[in-house]
Amino acid sequence: PGGIRPSEYDAFHALILSEEIRVATVGCYGVTDGIIAGIGIGLPPIVKFGSPEMVERVVPQVLRGDKTICLAISEPYAGSDVQKIRTTAVQDTRTGNWTVSGVKKWITNGVYADYFT
Repeated sequence: PGGIRPSEYDAFHALILSEEIRVATVGCYGVTDGIIAGIGIGLPPIVKFGSPEMVERVVPQVLRGDKTICLAISEPYAGSDVQKIRTTAVQDTRTGNWTVSGVKKWITNGVYADYFT
């Protein structure tokens, strides 16, 4: 956007783009947060920490808009303070399945997300 080469695009440019979308286009933070917040905070952990197979499968689906994603960190006693989160995920060594235990207070886009980070 704005003639910026991908190699020059950084967090500052993302901030400007986000503000332009939020205020200039829609005029309301809530609407655009609901539209872009999930991808903005849910996809980066997949890109950074996901296995190559996960990245190859999930990222294109989310970027094309075929699937939605969110970041599931908020808890009643921690809010968004990740150091206070009590939710755990334990993998069954026999089946490879994960059991997640904990309580979530709210998750932006969680109502309709296909993927939760």
